[in-house]
Amino acid sequence: MRKVILSFLVLFLSTFSFTISFAENSLQVSLFGGDVVLNGNKLNLTGTEYSTLNYNGHIYVPLRSLSETLQGTVSYNEQENVANINVRGGKDSYKSETSSANSDDFFKLSIHSEKEVYQYGQDINIWSALTYTGKEEKRIAHSHDLFVYTLMDEHGNTYDPGETLALLKSTFKENDVYISSLQWIIFFGYNDLYSESLRESKTHLKRGTYTVTVRTTYADPEDIKTNRKLQTSIKIKVE
Repeated sequence: MRKVILSFLVLFLSTFSFTISFAENSLQVSLFGGDVVLNGNKLNLTGTEYSTLNYNGHIYVPLRSLSETLQGTVSYNEQENVANINVRGGKDSYKSETSSANSDDFFKLSIHSEKEVYQYGQDINIWSALTYTGKEEKRIAHSHDLFVYTLMDEHGNTYDPGETLALLKSTFKENDVYISSLQWIIFFGYNDLYSESLRESKTHLKRGTYTVTVRTTYADPEDIKTNRKLQTSIKIKVE
């Protein structure tokens, strides 16, 4: 039976502390020096703009990082001072009009899109899942991002952010599932390279047909020079 396990691992607290001031108020906080682990995988917090804090014995994880790892989205309405979080939940929210999957001896990698055809400016909902199909516990080494998304248009123009150099180790047990959503930064990267229009939003795809590919590359921690790669693709259209 497929299951998604949420587990958070707290290792230790950094002794480095600093003061955050907001007008007349101030908080004495310290950086959290441990790891936050979701489904056996570390949250992507190191080497990014995100920081995890410890305040009065409570760990504060960046809202965007956690939401995106949970296959959700987060946005901030500056005018109303409201943070909006949307996380898929329940079997109905995982319905997709187009999907694709690929497997090897240990994992099944799948990619899904809520719609096959999107209207221009509409939010594009694409997510992927990596399911461990083995019986014995397995430990893997992988880059900072377990999933890498690439985008190719109908003319062959491709945006590929590539893997990061950081090497992480994660442990999978039978039926563990790691889920991640395609983020707007991929659309921004593609548009930054290929869009000539200054009027169009760089976070929206222009009209056309696109191939979205997700890949994961991993290795045995004892033999990191021998990589295994899984990838699979779907096509979507923006009208």
